[in-house]
Amino acid sequence: MAVTRENLQAAIDQFPRTELADLPTPLDDCPRFSEALGGKVRVMVKRDDLTGLALGVKALGLPIQTQGFSPSKGDEAQRKARLAEVANEAAELLGLDVRLRAEELENTDAYVGENYGIVTEAGLNALHLLARTEGILLDPVYTSKAMSGVIDRIRTGEIPEGSTVVYVHTGGNPALFAYAPELISHGDYRQNLVTS
Repeated sequence: MAVTRENLQAAIDQFPRTELADLPTPLDDCPRFSEALGGKVRVMVKRDDLTGLALGVKALGLPIQTQGFSPSKGDEAQRKARLAEVANEAAELLGLDVRLRAEELENTDAYVGENYGIVTEAGLNALHLLARTEGILLDPVYTSKAMSGVIDRIRTGEIPEGSTVVYVHTGGNPALFAYAPELISHGDYRQNLVTS
């Protein structure tokens, strides 16, 4: 059976779920951010969860390239095998004939830096650039590192001129508070304390 958007949605709808967000989340165009990166590609941000994206793209036969950015270092083959296993379990639950092979998944740990939970210069630069140009906040330990990968790939031309990039923002903003000293220092901000 060919997979259509409608029968995929029907398969998903058979499972109970609790709405934890105001959905659907918007797809925001980021023209100032795109311009800050040279204006050669269009960058958009979707505030959502990445779960199932590669499976959905394959099931629907969409001409879209997906690229994951791992939040931690590890063996690439093992990471991709685990991701394929999770996607295939979802496909089975949904009754889809589609399966993903590990080698079909693009997922890199090249932008992790020293380790998860340790900020990187490139990640902090990405965090500040997106915040200053679009008012969109990234967390300093994962989403900012993934965005630094997007920025790097735009600047090196790996993402070709004229492309549209949709960055899936998976959250993590509460981590901003835990990294306040690093953010203040990197952004060259003065911390204003109110004392009574």
